[in-house]
Amino acid sequence: FFDEALTIVETDRRLHAADLQLMQRRMGDNTDTVMRRLRQELEECRALSLVEKEQNAALLAAREAEIEKLRGELKRERRRQRRVEERHRLEFEGVNSEVSLMRQAVRAMEKRVYYSQYHSLSA
Repeated sequence: FFDEALTIVETDRRLHAADLQLMQRRMGDNTDTVMRRLRQELEECRALSLVEKEQNAALLAAREAEIEKLRGELKRERRRQRRVEERHRLEFEGVNSEVSLMRQAVRAMEKRVYYSQYHSLSA
């Protein structure tokens, strides 16, 4: 009876060990498959990120060039605006100086007229 029970237990143990080995092989196969798939996804992500990095670098370079161009245009426009303002200031000063000269000339004429009238009345 004990030999028969021992044989049954030994057979169950072998079957269980075989099932465990089969399950471990399947799990190993699944693990290998999953690892291969994950490595492939990782490589694809790396390639995609490298392409995006290059695109972003090119876009950034284009934007920086555009910024430099706009800065140059702004600098030229500011210089032009300063020249225009200076020209207007000088023109305004010139007009004011001409008006001042005209006023001086009018005062001088008024004095001459006044003195000539004064001299003609006193004579």
